[in-house]
Amino acid sequence: MKDQKIETEIGSEIAVTVYFDYQPEEKEESNYPGCPAEVTLNSVCVNGVNGADILECLADLECARLEERCMDSVIEAARLAYEASQEER
Repeated sequence: MKDQKIETEIGSEIAVTVYFDYQPEEKEESNYPGCPAEVTLNSVCVNGVNGADILECLADLECARLEERCMDSVIEAARLAYEASQEER
């Protein structure tokens, strides 16, 4: 897993930095069932790197929203990398 981060908001007013790990999908094989891609939140900091980590204070629904935003950022980064590689050809 690779530690990554995104800048986003909780609600419409609280700016946070979300640190997360991303585990890519693993395909099913004859002796392994595989697993879907997964995001694991490590911390949610108010005011950036030196801010307070509020992950433990967040409701499950808010954590799910943040996980979705993290996954969206990974997908977008992969799309941009693919497009850049196609332009180099």
